[in-house]
Amino acid sequence: MPKLSIIIPTLNEEEGLPSTFDAIDAQTLNDLEVIVADSFETTDRTKEVAKARGARIAPGGKVGPGRNRGAEHALSSILLFLDADTIFPSPEFLEKAVKEIEERELQVAAPDVLPLTKRWLDKMLFRLYNVYVRLLMQIFPHAPGFCLFATREAHDAIGGFDVEVPFAEDHD
Repeated sequence: MPKLSIIIPTLNEEEGLPSTFDAIDAQTLNDLEVIVADSFETTDRTKEVAKARGARIAPGGKVGPGRNRGAEHALSSILLFLDADTIFPSPEFLEKAVKEIEERELQVAAPDVLPLTKRWLDKMLFRLYNVYVRLLMQIFPHAPGFCLFATREAHDAIGGFDVEVPFAEDHD
């Protein structure tokens, strides 16, 4: 059984998906599987790109249902829900995250959000967002779903992502 199952819901991600796979391949944690939950509405070569990079394909749908369907196919007890255009801040990111989840016995986790640019305004706005999330953690816990860890136990306990929420189901 892999240490980590990465679930990526997709819809026409042929162009963006390779950079995410490059980021995954560069990680020091190799004991993982990637599941691409591709939407029924995809019209490009997303499935072919994902298969060529070693991913398993699951039926998708909109983002929430796609995440849930991907999780149904996952083998690990630790799930990572990624968007198809996510990259990591360092090659050790996944290894450190899984280690922290295990050591602290976390049920859910999400990293700080970092800008891709070096502009001071971007850095400040992202820092403010991270402070906002941390300050409200005890009364309004939420995190963006583009990089969201959950144990299978926690995911199953809440019934997965609410498929009735059309937008920001990850925050919900």
